Amino acid sequence: MYILLQILVMLSDLACIVSMMNKKKKNVVFSLIISTILFASHYMCSGAWTGAAIGIVELVFLILMYILEIKDKTEYCTYLSIATMITTTITVYNSVNSEYVREATDRLNTKIQEHEQEREIEQEIDDDLSDEEIEHQIRELEKLQERKRRRKEKDFEM
Repeated sequence: MYILLQILVMLSDLACIVSMMNKKKKNVVFSLIISTILFASHYMCSGAWTGAAIGIVELVFLILMYILEIKDKTEYCTYLSIATMITTTITVYNSVNSEYVREATDRLNTKIQEHEQEREIEQEIDDDLSDEEIEHQIRELEKLQERKRRRKEKDFEM
């Protein structure tokens, strides 16, 4: 499945590159339609439904743009663009689960609290110990680490 997803993305990127090389607007839009179909398929296969929904909205937009271009009614493209932006915004907003937002906020708050606690501990340590005392403790810890390493080597040799 992973390889299929990568192939879909590569083909989609290739279609995007081809769209940039085209001179006619119809050909650009047609290449982007192919690219969007492949991207939406990729998102559907990987279970990213928000991305798939946005891809489908974009696909509808591009198909309508293609039809307007064929019929030479390009004056409606601005209205179509605004409608698509509003539709995409609503689609994304509705797909965000409030439980997910709550969990993400809780995780962020937990990380902030942990960081603040670490800063308080560091501040206490900084206030309590001089540089010489810190260096002495570091040397003692290095000695302890060396003794543990030697013990492990002895145990391993036995």
